[in-house]
Amino acid sequence: MIIFKTKVEMKGKLKESFPTSENEAIADGTEVEIVNGWCSCDGYYFQCELPGGRQIVINSNNIEITDHRPYIDWEERRFELIKAAMQGNLPTSVFDKETFCKYCISIADEMITQLNS
Repeated sequence: MIIFKTKVEMKGKLKESFPTSENEAIADGTEVEIVNGWCSCDGYYFQCELPGGRQIVINSNNIEITDHRPYIDWEERRFELIKAAMQGNLPTSVFDKETFCKYCISIADEMITQLNS
């Protein structure tokens, strides 16, 4: 079986109750946060975080997606923004190296703050 793993960041509701053991089931309508997903030969599966923090894997057919947004790797985005700030300010920089690096990092952090607001 080939499994393709992808990062996702979505929310959903269970379409029907989902058994987790012989004596326990998660009620239908329970809201879950989808933190990961896998595509395999026999379907697509989501790793879901339940309200209490517990994580379980559920077939995508059992979940109604209520909030879908693209996954953003903020650490990777931060690194790209720091590089761009350095490239844009390097020829005109009057700072020493350490101050210049801290300045570029602060620009990237502020941009991420603004993007998230």
